[in-house]
Amino acid sequence: MKKIVKISDDSGLVFELDNWESMQKQTVFNYFQGKYKEINNEIEKFNDDLYWNKIITNSNTNMTIIIGRSYFLYKKIDSYFLSLISPEEWKKPLKDIEFVDIFIKSSNGLWIKHKI
Repeated sequence: MKKIVKISDDSGLVFELDNWESMQKQTVFNYFQGKYKEINNEIEKFNDDLYWNKIITNSNTNMTIIIGRSYFLYKKIDSYFLSLISPEEWKKPLKDIEFVDIFIKSSNGLWIKHKI
């Protein structure tokens, strides 16, 4: 049996194509390399979404969350909290409080990073 495509287990990059014309080798190589990058980007986005949803779900929230509204996530020492107040709206400088990012509660219950 002849090998056509071989993919390395550790990096996912195509490194061997046997019995293909030169043009086909490059086309197949580009396809698998592009598909690997696409899947890897999806995995990174999934992990990022999972991480932030876990952080926000476990954060201190003293309000009723409204779907579609923007909330500001802050970190104070070792804990997180949500606020309706943007960093610019605080009357006093934030001592020991770090602004993290803006999130929106989606209709499916997930927290989505707000794209500015």
